[in-house]
Amino acid sequence: MRLAPDCSLELREQGGFAGPAAPHIWRIHAAQLDPAQQAQLAQLLQAADLAQQPPQQWAAAPKSWDFEMRLCITQAGQQREWAWHSSQARPGLQALAEWLKGVA
Repeated sequence: MRLAPDCSLELREQGGFAGPAAPHIWRIHAAQLDPAQQAQLAQLLQAADLAQQPPQQWAAAPKSWDFEMRLCITQAGQQREWAWHSSQARPGLQALAEWLKGVA
């Protein structure tokens, strides 16, 4: 996935020990990032290889520490979403989620 200037990302995290409590939400807009952050985001999107990620990655038997994660990316008027239990994320997707939490 290429990073377009109008790209926005929203990450939602809920569950875990607290159960289905109100989600934590992190949002960023690529246009509001500085050039270094835009470059980091572009690298993370490339490493996450979202085109090859299944839209859902749920654990067969989630543990109490498995958070439900949802990533929504809106770009060029189109929206895509991925959902997973935290224990099921592939490394690139996990790195992207952790970066979003730190930057947003």
